Amino acid sequence: MEGTYEEIPPFATILTPRTLSQSGGQTEFANNYNAYEELSAEDKAMCETLRVIHTMQAALFPAKRDCTLAEFELWSCYPNRSHPLVWLHKSGRKSLVLSTSASYVEGMHPAHSHDLLQRLMAHAT
Repeated sequence: MEGTYEEIPPFATILTPRTLSQSGGQTEFANNYNAYEELSAEDKAMCETLRVIHTMQAALFPAKRDCTLAEFELWSCYPNRSHPLVWLHKSGRKSLVLSTSASYVEGMHPAHSHDLLQRLMAHAT
């Protein structure tokens, strides 16, 4: 999911390639409705109570570990955003709100938060 570091994430985003790779470059999408639906009843109950802090640093640092101090400072200008881990669509379906911008689960021990978010991302993808 994109834009989770915004107060209100965008309704939709568009991916437009500017230069195509000669090999590789496949883009895949994950269905976060399906990911939620395939969770155990225990995981669904737990996830529905959690909120996740999303940050620009969490989204960009893994992709650019050699960032400059100026780049990291720019990323830090974006405010942290809290979103529920599970959203209820007006259709009644629930989905996981997962993104590389998911920094940590509010109120959860950092190690447990990291493990949960990594497990859910692996499950969804």
